[in-house]
Amino acid sequence: MLAVPVIVAPLLVLGGCGGSGSTSRASSASSASTSELSSASSSPATASSAAASSPAAVRLLTTAQLRAALLPLDQVPAGYSEDTSPNKPSTKTFCGYKQPTLPTQTVVKTYLKGAGLSTELLGVGIRQYRSPADAHGAFVALRTTMKTCRKDTIGGEQATYALVNIPQAGDGSIAIRIETAGATILQGFAVAGAALIHVGNGGAVNADGDVVSRYLGRQVSRYLATAAR
Repeated sequence: MLAVPVIVAPLLVLGGCGGSGSTSRASSASSASTSELSSASSSPATASSAAASSPAAVRLLTTAQLRAALLPLDQVPAGYSEDTSPNKPSTKTFCGYKQPTLPTQTVVKTYLKGAGLSTELLGVGIRQYRSPADAHGAFVALRTTMKTCRKDTIGGEQATYALVNIPQAGDGSIAIRIETAGATILQGFAVAGAALIHVGNGGAVNADGDVVSRYLGRQVSRYLATAAR
């Protein structure tokens, strides 16, 4: 039976709830991608100029404002319910790369659908940095790492990574497919203003790229709207 996954704390929260079986693996995989903030599908020029392209997002938000900016239950796909299990942050990064700077605040939320082997998870999160420059530095570091990072170990499980093409969101975005023996997770990351935004989806059977691309764009828009108020 799948253990409840925790998709967020460092960007989403790299880390997962304890448990056994496929869900535990799904949680670990999704967490790992969560801790990676950066985008691979955007060009260096896009990353370097992103700070100027999202002026509304430059305003730093409080923890309460960031939480309010996360997609609520009524804005995620039908059938999901919010997972209220405590999230334990992890310091795991893709292939152990060193993040150039750490976020000052991280908020995450996880939704679950189904049970047992059919359990699916949807995680959303926002990592806020001290400045747009710091957020984009983290973005570039992840993008660079994922050019060569293809295999890793997550929670004792062997994992393989592959970049996935998705529509661009924010000032640059990237999607990473994570495969383990018991789970498939697709993690999308987008940089906007002083934040790295994350949406992840998956489970024991498959991950839905359409869900990730659609809701990553919506999460970016909701964050920017909140930052512009």
